[in-house]
Order: sequence, then structure tokens, then C-alpha cells
Amino acid sequence: MKKVFISGSVFSLDPVRSVTAYARATFADISSVTVWLSPENDKEIRFSVNRPQTVSSLTTLDEVTEGIVIGDDTNVVWNVEIKSVATLAAVA
Repeated sequence: MKKVFISGSVFSLDPVRSVTAYARATFADISSVTVWLSPENDKEIRFSVNRPQTVSSLTTLDEVTEGIVIGDDTNVVWNVEIKSVATLAAVA
């Protein structure tokens, strides 16, 4: 099994005036992400998904990112980090 940590950026056409309002319109579950305005670009909202997902080697990238944003994700730059999960043998 592997754990997947997801973060990235969402870009708007106009400067973002309210990060919270933009996030509500962009993310399916606002409580599952942390969002902030990029200090370099007022048209970029950066985000981090709060809960890592555990996946198998058969899980696709589309499956990992599915359901995070509402609608099309063409304005999203994804950063997906995969870490192996060490399993310990049970001791009886």
C-alpha cells in the first residue's frame, strides 16, 4: 500500500478577492482542503488536501484526484506525492 499526499494550485482569470468564496466554488468538500492565496500571484490559490489517501499499485491518478474539485480541472496544477507504507509483521 502507498499513501498519497495531494496539493497544488488553482488559477483564476481575475484576481481573487475572497479565497474562501473561491474555494467554496472550486472544491467539492471545503473542509477537506487547506487553501491560501499565493504570495506571488493574486490569481493563484494554493491548496493542500488534509487527509492522505491510501492506494494500491492499480490506482490511477484520475482516481486519486477525482472528486476534489468541482467540474473540469483544466485550471488546476496537481502535485501528487506517493510514499510507500511500511507494514510490520504481527507478533504473537
